[in-house]
Parts: sequence; structure tokens; C-alpha cells
Amino acid sequence: MIRFSFKKKVLYGVFLILMSWLYRIRCRDRANIRKLKAHLAAQGSAIIVFNHISLDDAVVMLQPFYEEMGDQIDVIIAPGSRRHWGNLLTGIMMRLADLINLRVIPVVQHYERNLDSEQSQRKQNWPGFLLEKVLGQRSYLRKEIILGLDRQFVRAVHKVLAERGGIVLIAPEGHRREDDKIGMFQNGIGFLLRYAKNKDRKTVVVLVGIIPGEGCNRGLNLFRDFEVRVNNPLTIADIEKEANLRHLDPVELIRVKTEELVQAA
Repeated sequence: MIRFSFKKKVLYGVFLILMSWLYRIRCRDRANIRKLKAHLAAQGSAIIVFNHISLDDAVVMLQPFYEEMGDQIDVIIAPGSRRHWGNLLTGIMMRLADLINLRVIPVVQHYERNLDSEQSQRKQNWPGFLLEKVLGQRSYLRKEIILGLDRQFVRAVHKVLAERGGIVLIAPEGHRREDDKIGMFQNGIGFLLRYAKNKDRKTVVVLVGIIPGEGCNRGLNLFRDFEVRVNNPLTIADIEKEANLRHLDPVELIRVKTEELVQAA
């Protein structure tokens, strides 16, 4: 049984109060969140896929999930850009997320993997560089660092998807996009699907579309409007069956269905 401690109740409550003050969030698919809650309570774990539009979209998207099923969340893990992890502002935000059991694990994004160390250093701003030095992190992208961060995330996935109430949160595009088109997915979502299938995990996939209101941008969007749309939870078998019917790869099916959520009237 998931232990919903008094401390967790207080922290979740503070998070929800802050979110209601900082953002105007509308979610019209709460019934699907309650279906996910029943799944987590009964047997399993979940992978939540969302479109990446801004620096604060993950917490915006999670607000209705914490409202509806906070007592069934054991832990949420999410890959986060190591560049943002090393930035003064976003690095602090990522670390504070641990207070609500959202653990961000730094990874090297696809657009950084082919940079040499000199290019990587030029891309660091000075506050981020200082924070990395204080925390003892390197700003180089040597191969062993990339592999080490990958292994750290994979180990976390193995543990979380094996637990009831464990959730992996991922934005498969790997970068922010400001329109209603969903870009090409990176390799991470394919790995998660294969792992959940091969290990016979009781894992469902939930697709989330985030629709920003007027005036939203790629950065922080305090006091702005958002709409969150949530698809019905899908098993790996459901995804494979629909992918075959639509003559699509399972990863491409998830991309298409996420785009359909975002573009729905």
C-alpha cells in the first residue's frame, strides 16, 4: 500500500494552492485521470507522455493529476536537460520538484550529444557554469558522462515502473515547440515501451496535450491560461493493436495521437 504521509499531504496541498494562484488551468478529461488512479491503486505503474511547450509545462500539466490522484502517486521521475539542470533558475526549480515527489534526472539531450567540449562550454551561461562548479558537476560532454547519465535514468526507470504507483513523465520531442504540431520523437519513448513490454510490467501509457492560452511563450508563463487534455490510459497491447490498424509504428502512433489531442476542437 502506498504510504500517503501527513508531510506529503501538506506539501501536495501547498503545491496545489500555489498552482491555483500562479496559473489558470482547465482540464476537461478528469474522468481519464480517475481511470489512471484506479489502475495505480489496483496494480500498476504508468508512463505519461506530453507535448513540451515551455519551461513550466510539466508542473502545469501535473496539477490536475495531483488534485485527482495525489494519494496514489508513489514517485514520479522525469528526464531533464542537463543544461537546464546546470542553469541557476531552472536548476533550482528542478531540485525543488523533489518536494512533491517529482524527481528530475539530468540527461544529455539529442541536440547536445554531438557537441564537443568547447562547444558545450560556450553554450553554458555564467550562472549555470557557476552552479555546476559549486555542485561539482562538469560542463563537458565526454562520452563517459553521457553514458553515465543515460545509465542513471535507465536504472531509475527499472525501479519506478516495477512499483505500484510509479510514474515516468516524458516529453518525447526533447525540446520546446510553440505551435500545435508535434515534432519527431526521440529514442526515449521507444525504450520505455519496449522495456514495459519485455518485462511484462503492468504499465499503462497516458497521453497529455497541453494547450497554452494567449500570451504564453517558451519560458515561464505565470498567471497565464492553460488547457490540459488527457487521453484514456492505454496498455502496451492497446497501442500495438491500434498501431497495426493504422499502419504506424507504436512510437509514431503515440506522436500522432498526442498531436490529435492538442489539435482537437
